[in-house]
Amino acid sequence: MPLIKVMIVALFFSNINALFTIVLDPSDADRQLASSFAKGATMQCAQKIKMILEEKYPISVIITRSPGIPASHESYAQISNRMQADLYIHLSFFQETSVQPHGYIYYHAYGNECYMPLKNNAFYTYESAHIMAHTQTVAWSNSIYQVLKKYKQCSFEFPLGIPCAPLIGVLAPAYMIEIGLHTDDAWQVYIEPICTACAALIIN
Repeated sequence: MPLIKVMIVALFFSNINALFTIVLDPSDADRQLASSFAKGATMQCAQKIKMILEEKYPISVIITRSPGIPASHESYAQISNRMQADLYIHLSFFQETSVQPHGYIYYHAYGNECYMPLKNNAFYTYESAHIMAHTQTVAWSNSIYQVLKKYKQCSFEFPLGIPCAPLIGVLAPAYMIEIGLHTDDAWQVYIEPICTACAALIIN
C-alpha cells in the first residue's frame, strides 16, 4: 500500500480512538407517566442527546437498546466495556407528583470500595468492575451535579453512591440520572443540561 494511503488510514483510526465515547442506556422500565410509558420518553431523549453531542463535540454516543428489542443490563455493560467507553449514563424518568420536579444522580457503590485503582490487567468480578474507575466516578459525579443544579427547571440532589443494578459491571465512570416529569414531553427541557454536563467532562 502506498505510504500516503497508510498515513490516511492511520489518521482515520486515530481520530476514531480520539473520540470521547459515551454509552447512553435509556431505561426500558414500564413506569407510567401522565399518558404513556417512561421507556418511550427515555429512548426519545437519548436519541436527541446523541444527535446534539455528535454534532457539536468530538463525542461518539452509543445507545444500548433499540425500541421493542429486549436485552439485559449485563449485555449493556459488556457493550460499554468492549467499546472502552469513557462514560456510561443510565437515563430514567418517573411521574413527578411534587410541585417542583426532582432529579437524582446515582453511581454504583457498596460503601466499602477500595480507592486504589486496579491495574488494567487485574482480575475483577462482574460485581466489582466499578472499582476500576471509582475515584474518577466520584469526581465526575460532582462535575455533572454542578452543571445540572444550575438549571432551575428541576431540583437536583447531591450525587449518591448506592448499589445500583443498572450500573453493575460497567468499567467506565457510570451514572444513573433519574428525573421526575410532570408531563410526557417534559424531558425535552433536560436535553441541553445533560449535553452540557457531558461536554464539560471533556472540556475540563
